Amino acid sequence: MEQTKKQSLLLPVLAVLAGNIMWGFVFVFTKAALRYTEPTVLLSHRFISAFLLMNLMMIITKQKVRLRGKPIGAFAVFLLTEPLCFIFESYGVLHTNAVFSGVMLASVPAVSTIVGFLFLKEKPTVRQLAYVLIPIAGVVLVTLNGSSLGIVKPIGVVMLVGACLSSAFYKTANRRAAEHYTSFERTYSAIGLCAVFFTVWALLYCGKDLSLFVAPFEHTSYTLTIIFLSLFSSLIANLLINYAAGKMPVFVLATLGTVVTLCSMISGAVILHEPLTVWMVLGALLILGGVTAISISNNKKK
Repeated sequence: MEQTKKQSLLLPVLAVLAGNIMWGFVFVFTKAALRYTEPTVLLSHRFISAFLLMNLMMIITKQKVRLRGKPIGAFAVFLLTEPLCFIFESYGVLHTNAVFSGVMLASVPAVSTIVGFLFLKEKPTVRQLAYVLIPIAGVVLVTLNGSSLGIVKPIGVVMLVGACLSSAFYKTANRRAAEHYTSFERTYSAIGLCAVFFTVWALLYCGKDLSLFVAPFEHTSYTLTIIFLSLFSSLIANLLINYAAGKMPVFVLATLGTVVTLCSMISGAVILHEPLTVWMVLGALLILGGVTAISISNNKKK
């Protein structure tokens, strides 16, 4: 019985790890793409491409999207928080860097613990709540160090805090919506909404000068970045994470998300040559250590 249970958890865990590794490189590619345009145009290109790919997938695999007659509450929250995550994340990366953004967003599991308790009644213990303070201390340390290096602007920190909060609500609502909607239905709906939302916003930004909307594609590196972000980060990673969301608690899902931090730190330092100081590493260790402690505590409780 125990062996069967472990096997049933193996595939969702592998799916989460693969999806989070892809998301770990989002910050690097986003930072690189923002050299050529502003966040809403980038997000529009990213989600239009991803939505076209999803429709192509529907034609090839004959997937169906059935939304009628299903509870709308958690699903609506899930859809509304999806674009918020990307808005905060993109502007956060714009005003900080890939390393800092990845480390900051590692605190999402701590926020998810509280949100999961409030909305899903996944009650944390007193010890778990105490562990939540450890990632917060790590965030403070990384923020102070990033500010001293001049790579962090206050608006960037505010945006990343918004990303943490919206991501926590996104994961919680995703877990609830998974009870009635398939991973494909959730992914298709979220990407479609983001495509419409960010394209309207981008066109308003460009005004009558539509050349601003298409000009970034003159750069091959930008085009390749959009392909990566749309195919891997938006489509494949979302399908994998949404599949796993229906198989495990928000708490575990968020904890495995710490892989994103490790990937963003390494890729930001190696690919973009961003500063990676001892204090940033220490802050990241506090965040990851706190999240791991919460996870172990949760496992013992169960």
